[in-house]
Amino acid sequence: ITILYYTALHAVVSTLILYAARQFHLGPERLGELMAALGLSTMLSEAILVRIVIPSLGEPSSMRLGLMSFTLQCILLAVANSPWQLFFCAVLAIPGNLVYPSISSLVSTSVKPEMVGRALGSINGVKSLTEGVGPLIFGTLLTISETHSLPGWPYFIAAVMSALAWRATKALPGEPTERAEYYMARNTVDYEEMEPFNER
Repeated sequence: ITILYYTALHAVVSTLILYAARQFHLGPERLGELMAALGLSTMLSEAILVRIVIPSLGEPSSMRLGLMSFTLQCILLAVANSPWQLFFCAVLAIPGNLVYPSISSLVSTSVKPEMVGRALGSINGVKSLTEGVGPLIFGTLLTISETHSLPGWPYFIAAVMSALAWRATKALPGEPTERAEYYMARNTVDYEEMEPFNER
């Protein structure tokens, strides 16, 4: 989940301004407004939405909601033909920002307390890897797609990756009590075995 989502996310984040400037000819002021809108969406999500949605829906459901929203955001970028659609992506980014807090919370409730740091460190290591891979691949693809009739088609790839991450969440055990029951039903709670669920 982490690899797929963050590769797609860093691909979008690293190429969006270039895409907006080249394909929609946005000037510095409009680009600044776009970045401000995206920053505001992140602030609203992390300051308000996370505190409401994750306790209400639980980590797996919140993660699915975030991935679904991010998938729609990528599709909209791929087919966008007007600048306002780029700004609407900021609205979709609000629930999209639920993914990482959901992953972190899920890890914290799925491993022994002394292993939480190790598990979160592994996830952050994967995130760091995708910060290089995503921009490298998608920057090249966007350059290739500039003369195409649908110049945003690389974002379809990001949408597919996000959709695959959403599908991978189906393999996650549910809420904390359900996760405990899942492992108890197998007569053993192997905390090391639980790590792959959180690194998908």
